[in-house]
Amino acid sequence: MRDKLNFFQSISFTLACMVGTGIFTSLGFQLQSMDDVGWIMLLWIAGGLVAFLGSLIYASLGTAMPGNGGEVLYLSALIHPVFGYISAWVSLVAGFAAPAAASALTAASYLGYFYPGFPQKIGASIIVFALTAIHLKSISVSGKSQFYLTLVKIFIIVVFIIMCFGLGKMNISANNQNLFFSKKLDLSAFGVSLLYVLYTYSGWNAFGYFAGYVENPSKNIPRIALAAVLV
Repeated sequence: MRDKLNFFQSISFTLACMVGTGIFTSLGFQLQSMDDVGWIMLLWIAGGLVAFLGSLIYASLGTAMPGNGGEVLYLSALIHPVFGYISAWVSLVAGFAAPAAASALTAASYLGYFYPGFPQKIGASIIVFALTAIHLKSISVSGKSQFYLTLVKIFIIVVFIIMCFGLGKMNISANNQNLFFSKKLDLSAFGVSLLYVLYTYSGWNAFGYFAGYVENPSKNIPRIALAAVLV
């Protein structure tokens, strides 16, 4: 019998795609053009809403067509196979290869703090090849390893949040006491910053690419989509 991914393993794949490089790097770019806490928070809420609505649409498609491939499957079935073919090439060249490379390079750059002088590109390549080898082993091994790796990732972020509240200090000057919505919204800056948020949240549709391996897809796919995005 073909291996299947259980509910929690499936969530971990989607979470791993959503919680990645962007959450640690994109905020710095946003703060270059927006330094009001209120608008920044609203920005992330808006991006989360877009991801949530997108997950509802994909959950409907994944339930109706529980196969592997995501956009490739949906575009081929609903419009024409040529659109699925084009989508597959875009995903191969940019949609998956580029984010995987960016994530690996970011991880390797963090390792550089502990091992100064270690070549970043070599470190990133080792990470990519190691994770690829794990996922090529079997669906069962891939699901279990991804589940535990995602737990570690979420645990680290929870620790960061606790440290911010426990150790962080905010010194507010007399001239800047209202950090929430104290400045007029710059729509152009908001729009550009929203792109970084959407990049960070990208991956909310990950369950569509392996829906064919999900246990009881008609029941679990909607639950996976909603649970992963909400987390």
